[in-house]
Amino acid sequence: MCLPRVGILVPKQVLCTGVLADSVTVLYNYIQNLGTNHDKIESLIGNLANSSEPEKIVNVSNQVAQLSRSESIPLEDSENHVKQNEEEIKSRHEILESTNVDIQQLN
Repeated sequence: MCLPRVGILVPKQVLCTGVLADSVTVLYNYIQNLGTNHDKIESLIGNLANSSEPEKIVNVSNQVAQLSRSESIPLEDSENHVKQNEEEIKSRHEILESTNVDIQQLN
C-alpha cells in the first residue's frame, strides 16, 4: 500500500510512484530496443488513440508481424508479397471464369 504523500491519487485508485516509474522505464526500454525514431512511435500511439477502431489497427499490425516471421518475409517486402498474391488470385479467378464452368456443377 502506498502512502498518500508518495502516491498519485487517481479516482478510485492510488498509483505508487515507484510502480509508475517502473512502468515508464519498461516502456522506454521497449521503444529504445525498437531502434526507430521516437517521433514515429509517438505518431503511431497518437493514431491509435485517435482511431475509431484502435484494436483493429493493433490486430492488423500483429498479423503483419506474425506473417512476416512465419513466412520469412521481410516487412519491407510484405506489400509486394500481398500484391503478388492478389494478382495470382485474380489470375486464377479469370481462368475459372474463362472456362465458364460452374463450380457447383463439378460437385
